[in-house]
Amino acid sequence: MFMNRWGILVRAKQPYVNWANSFEDGGPTMTLGERRTAPTMYLVHEHEDTDLRELIAGWYWEAIFDLELVSWMRETSTWPQNRTTEMFYEWFDVELVTELVDLAKGHIKSG
Repeated sequence: MFMNRWGILVRAKQPYVNWANSFEDGGPTMTLGERRTAPTMYLVHEHEDTDLRELIAGWYWEAIFDLELVSWMRETSTWPQNRTTEMFYEWFDVELVTELVDLAKGHIKSG
């Protein structure tokens, strides 16, 4: 069944990996290859404008940036300060997926 959502596919770039590996807390480390092969898909409402940069800049970059950071380090004081859309694009590659099809049976659960 076609979904009335779009997807924003986010793949980390080297600056994100460098930040994630900068903590000397004995926690896990990551490689760029690991992060690139395990992207995150964010579902968003359909929009009239399909210009991805405008869509990200106008609506979603801060939320996505925060979710990517918290997925690695919950302590917000360790996050980069003064994040911008330019920094977002230095840290992540993004793709817009406008056709999402749900092949699974049952309802989608969120939470």
